[in-house]
Amino acid sequence: MIGCWTQILRRLPPSMVPRLVSGVIWSRRTSIKAPLSLMRPGILVGNSFFWLLDDHENGGILEFSLNLQSLATIKYPAAARVAKRSVFQILRMEDGGLGLAIPSDGSIQLWERKTSSVGIAAWRLQKTIELDKLLLLKTPMDSSFSVILGYDEDGHVMFIMTDDGIFMVHLNSMKFRKISNRSNFMIVTAYHPYRSFYTIESLTL
Repeated sequence: MIGCWTQILRRLPPSMVPRLVSGVIWSRRTSIKAPLSLMRPGILVGNSFFWLLDDHENGGILEFSLNLQSLATIKYPAAARVAKRSVFQILRMEDGGLGLAIPSDGSIQLWERKTSSVGIAAWRLQKTIELDKLLLLKTPMDSSFSVILGYDEDGHVMFIMTDDGIFMVHLNSMKFRKISNRSNFMIVTAYHPYRSFYTIESLTL
């Protein structure tokens, strides 16, 4: 769990780190045998961290609850149409819930995990993105491919590679921008988005 803890401390708000490090988080050991996907960093959703398990057929999502100090696994949506060699992506949905993006033969399915009034959690299909129609691709998606390269949970932005290039897609507005051409494909395996901020100071002339 050392790698998982490193991701947790790096991605938590600074105000939470001292309390977690000095509190009950180290009081007992929690472990589970699961192959994590190293290409997809963990994502904080609510009070839990989530990682993809590197096994589409028998795997799912690993959850670590910061409140309960416990581990659990969540199965992928049983009704999802999964393309061969597809790479899933955990999402933080607009309402703050857990989501999952699944490439599916020219489209990407966006699933969200909802809890019923009796406390039963289940996956619900929220949207299907037809990539050739959205991105105005030159190559038909039935003879093309798509790969999710990365995701920014704060901006709800996904980076998608197709035969026509690499695109940045805002999942809320469905606006997109092409950020790279096909010639760069061989050197791109994953995108790790980051943001930087600065303060504009007043200048005295």
